[in-house]
Amino acid sequence: MTMSPLFINTRPRHKADISLVINTINLPLLAIRHFDELNGSEIQDLVDFVQGKFGTLIVVSVEAVACAVHFLKKQNIHHACNIPHHDTLNVIAVGQTTADALVDFGFSVLTPFDVGCQMSNEGMLAMPAINELHVGDDVLIWRGVDGRSLLSDTLIKRGVNVHAIAFYERFVPSELSDDFARLLGNIDKSLDNTFNGTQNNQPNQIGNHSPIFVLISSQMSLDAWRGVYDHWIYDHTTHTHGFLPQNMIYLTLGHRLSTLTAKYYPHSHVCAVKNLAEPTLNQAIQDVMAMYSS
Repeated sequence: MTMSPLFINTRPRHKADISLVINTINLPLLAIRHFDELNGSEIQDLVDFVQGKFGTLIVVSVEAVACAVHFLKKQNIHHACNIPHHDTLNVIAVGQTTADALVDFGFSVLTPFDVGCQMSNEGMLAMPAINELHVGDDVLIWRGVDGRSLLSDTLIKRGVNVHAIAFYERFVPSELSDDFARLLGNIDKSLDNTFNGTQNNQPNQIGNHSPIFVLISSQMSLDAWRGVYDHWIYDHTTHTHGFLPQNMIYLTLGHRLSTLTAKYYPHSHVCAVKNLAEPTLNQAIQDVMAMYSS
């Protein structure tokens, strides 16, 4: 019997809506908790932003946009045009969804894709608008706790004045281990029965030789994956539930994350993707499956 590939969608629950060319199951590695209040320095940064202190705004997620807009409206800023310097402000978004949310608020936005760069830390650092920042420039970053630390750390080392507002935090959900155990149970059942994925109702057989794709979108998600996969599978040899290292294909956001993932899983296939859009993921899956069939 020909075994069907499986895609493990590890995005947070509110980002889990995805349609791919293969059977998909959701396993959120991270969850997000928004903050109800900002600390004193962050409030001051937001005031300074409205007053025009920062020449560049970098926004790393759509969650950061939603939270920032919430706090801006508390200051009677209901549209970007209410900010005096909005037309001269350089606004950079890590991805298209984030950019769309900023545009909805009235900002003119640039993404790495607009200048031929990857939608990642590396891609953002390669953008001329960021690469040309120099000593003394003032930059504000809207993000979560410790989000895009490589980006901010690199700019700080170059002498850029970086201020960051953390609007939320990511954390590993307490139910992750139980969710992974249920996933393994479904895999085991599929050895004798059909297994229905989340995206369609077509029967698919997942077995010991099926390619299993795992989406790794950040170092924190990689750490969370290692926490469950290594505990349940990688450190054991008696029962792998079909999760053999050679069956695993990791789709990672950017080359830095790809290198890190390959370090931990040298016997698995690791493929870097430039963004997390459905067409990009589908193409990566098809490219890998073509190698399997050749």
